Amino acid sequence: MKSKDNIKQHFIPQCYLRNFSPNSKNIFIYDKIESKSYRNSVDKIAYIDYFYELPDKLIENIDEIPFGTKFYEKEFFANNIENKYNTILEKITCKGKSWINDKIINEIMTQKEKELFAQLIAIQYLRMPDIRQKYSDARKKTTLISSDILKSFLSHKNPTLKKEFENISVEYNEDFDPILHSEMYTDEKLYVGIANQMLKKHWIYFITENNDFYTSDNPIIIKPHIEKQRPYYGGIGMKGAEIIFPISSSILLTMWDENYFEIVEQKHDSFNKINDKQKREYNSLQYIFSNRQTYLYNNDFNIIKTIISCNNGNEFFIKNQEF
Repeated sequence: MKSKDNIKQHFIPQCYLRNFSPNSKNIFIYDKIESKSYRNSVDKIAYIDYFYELPDKLIENIDEIPFGTKFYEKEFFANNIENKYNTILEKITCKGKSWINDKIINEIMTQKEKELFAQLIAIQYLRMPDIRQKYSDARKKTTLISSDILKSFLSHKNPTLKKEFENISVEYNEDFDPILHSEMYTDEKLYVGIANQMLKKHWIYFITENNDFYTSDNPIIIKPHIEKQRPYYGGIGMKGAEIIFPISSSILLTMWDENYFEIVEQKHDSFNKINDKQKREYNSLQYIFSNRQTYLYNNDFNIIKTIISCNNGNEFFIKNQEF
């Protein structure tokens, strides 16, 4: 029987969500499924019950694993990844405040910190529910195809048993999904590979003094600037790709393909003011690519209302980005 603690397992860390809260506790939310806005605490959003829970019936010697079924939620994320994540987020927000108040121009992060942050962003990208669902769907498809091939082969070899082979039913067991998902976000080769693609880009930090950057339940957005490109590393390594990731309500990180966007090189690894048009565009993308919820520091949902109005009064949903 599952214990009652740690039922709500966040796919977006609370340390990140607090950067969009005026009091580090509550945050404004727009929910496109319910078509309404409201306020809630950061510990009650961006989670799925038992999301990282290991199915003990599928693991031998579960008692020998630290924290048992909660190994990934407790040991990997809470005790390891999110501590490092929080430290770097705090450093960036602190440097951003200094730049806003005094226009102090200092190094935002050391190269070593930047490399670590790129890996943490990559892990954040991989830990999302969308990635699990895509991976699960791919495994289901592979299972069915493999089953059909095997049944055809056996029927060919044993024609008299063809009917019996065709009646064999193979099903994918979704209980394995948390285990298969863990193999992705803990795969060092995979997340380092994604991080290295990010490190090849120009990192530009945009600043607003009004705490009006949006984020969402799907905050890492890949915006292509060249059509028909192969989605290398889920699009992150794609030529002409721009990666968009809000750091806080006042800081937004963008990463630009250095082989395509030479014009932005002079802004690399620095804070830059953002104009209203750019801000509207980036905030609009957070709503458009959100799976369900958009998160705000204040209660200003005018951009979302405008998008809905331009969409004939309908909420805007978009197909998830391919992995």
